[in-house]
Amino acid sequence: TQDLVSLVCEVLDHQHLTVQDDMMKLEEQIITLERDNALLSKSQEEVLSESEEIVAKLRKELDSKDEKLQVVAKLRTELDSKEDKLQQNVRAEKDFREVLIQQLGSKKVEIWQLEAKKVENYRLPELVNLLGTLL
Repeated sequence: TQDLVSLVCEVLDHQHLTVQDDMMKLEEQIITLERDNALLSKSQEEVLSESEEIVAKLRKELDSKDEKLQVVAKLRTELDSKEDKLQQNVRAEKDFREVLIQQLGSKKVEIWQLEAKKVENYRLPELVNLLGTLL
């Protein structure tokens, strides 16, 4: 029985050592897993931080482009308005020129009429003198 007890004790000691060895291996695995988890967490935090920075940068660019689009739209509106005014001015100038041309034409007619009257007025005294001399 002593041998049997010794054998059982040896088996139990061996199992105890095996369990202790397994526990040490498990503890090492736990430590490795915790370290890996910490690295992954840090990596995830870095990725999240970088992603947030990228999103912030893209939003800023989008806001800037939106502001530029608003400026372009405003400038386009102003340009359209000025183009309309310019076309109105061109039409008004064209109309004004037509009026001036008509007025010039009527003034020419008046000048011709005055010239004709001058000629008539100059001839009338000459005719009177001529008649006076004939009589």
